Amino acid sequence: MAQQPARRLIGLLMILLLLGAAACTEPPVEQIPVRETPSAAPQLATPTPEILADCFPGADVFAWLDENGNGFWDEGEPPLAGIEFYLGPTAAFSYETTGEDGLAHISAWAPGECLVMQITAVTFTGYTLTTPQKVDYLSANSDYRFGFQPESEASLPTDSLLVVGDDGFALSAAWPVTAVNTLFTWVGEGPAANEFEQIELADGRFIHPNGNDVTPQVQALLASLTDLEPVDTLSYVNAWTDDYPAWYLELVGVDGRTVLIYSESTGFRGHAPWYVQIGDQFYSQVNGDLGFAVYDLVSEDVQDYFSLDEADFDQTWLEPGGRTTIFWRGLNFTGLLPVAPTLNYQVDPASGNLQGHFAMRDYGEYDSSTHPITGVQQMTITLPDDQVQPCTVTPDVLDFGETVWLFDCPLPVAGSATAVAVTLQFTTATEYALVTTGHIYLANQ
Repeated sequence: MAQQPARRLIGLLMILLLLGAAACTEPPVEQIPVRETPSAAPQLATPTPEILADCFPGADVFAWLDENGNGFWDEGEPPLAGIEFYLGPTAAFSYETTGEDGLAHISAWAPGECLVMQITAVTFTGYTLTTPQKVDYLSANSDYRFGFQPESEASLPTDSLLVVGDDGFALSAAWPVTAVNTLFTWVGEGPAANEFEQIELADGRFIHPNGNDVTPQVQALLASLTDLEPVDTLSYVNAWTDDYPAWYLELVGVDGRTVLIYSESTGFRGHAPWYVQIGDQFYSQVNGDLGFAVYDLVSEDVQDYFSLDEADFDQTWLEPGGRTTIFWRGLNFTGLLPVAPTLNYQVDPASGNLQGHFAMRDYGEYDSSTHPITGVQQMTITLPDDQVQPCTVTPDVLDFGETVWLFDCPLPVAGSATAVAVTLQFTTATEYALVTTGHIYLANQ
């Protein structure tokens, strides 16, 4: 009986040892609480402050006395003092007056970014402009020139075929037009195309060869000849690599004088410019009004070659030089529109004859003319004494449906004629006797 207290004591000690061991045992890893470190606050992007800069346009504007009234500064023409110019829209320092050297140095200011601006001749008492009154401001280094004549001496260029408007020259409504000839040619990917029409005045109305009265369209064409600015170089806009159109129009006046309208650009407003030749002077139009007027005058087939989805003209689209233009030949000839783009000639030094050639193509179903030309029936020249002289015309057929026509016209004693009237009669697919006339100026040969 005495052993039981000892056993109980030993049991109690064992329990205490087990409890102590349990108290010293480390808990499992997953049971150790871990305090999460909060993530760093997101960094907000610091906005770049907008730098507001004012506009400081500058220009050197030159005024001169345009003694011959041709709209161009010619060597020897003096500068003109006392002409006030405005560069705007700007807020300050916008007006300057030319000094004895004819220069006005404008250094204007406007708040914020530069807007589209113009330079305008605003005060020129006693003088008349021979150039447009306002021009677009391009850069400080651009050339800005304005020509003036005394009001008592002022004369419009080319015998008053033009009048001066607010934004350039315009065709005078006082010049009676009796005929409008149109020529369109196109080459590119696909068959070449062509359309030639002669629209003549009959009983006060302009009648198309197809019999339609196109008086409103001709009137719109004449009214579109505005905003013309003198130029001495020609350019074009070609929006597509393989698209080469050429548009030619000839206005014939009751006095026999002609105005040529031309473009090799591929479309409408966005594909300006159009060029106008009056005498030996070229003018350009970039607002596209001529394009819209021509569109309404030609057939639906030709309308398909216009681009209708372009915005206003952008000078950065310009490419220099014409490709086949008749304009580069100056005053050598007028009229003869169906053959004008390819007409070449000279006075042969050996025979003294007028010799040359022009090319014509068989466009087949892609000739939308009312009377498609198929060949040349005869060619004559009329000498100053009204003597009619027949020419020899010989075809030389080339590849791709093109024919080169060689001509040889006897002339009187060398130097006795400075110009000859030319008449060409063509054969047509409709058997209509189509005739075109013009003049060749021999003095330039």
